[in-house]
Amino acid sequence: MGVSITMMMVLIFFRKSQRKIDNTIDEAHLTPQDYTIIVKNIPKKLKTDYKKELEHIFTNNVVPDEKMEISKITLVYNMDYLIELEVKLDEALKRK
Repeated sequence: MGVSITMMMVLIFFRKSQRKIDNTIDEAHLTPQDYTIIVKNIPKKLKTDYKKELEHIFTNNVVPDEKMEISKITLVYNMDYLIELEVKLDEALKRK
């Protein structure tokens, strides 16, 4: 019985450390697929810092009386090429 309890404790600790590593890696490797908001047709010739403006808009103006947490803003002008590369990568992994 003592061995079972010890194994259970070891497995619980192991799973907890795995979750922590998972979260760290997940936060470090954000991709366009991780985003829930896509903004299109932003004028390219504005003389402003797009990231700061978008962060301000989404933090303060999306939900009334509540601030949203923005983890990262990435400006991508044409994602079709990235999506095509991801499809090719998935196909190569399936063949492998």
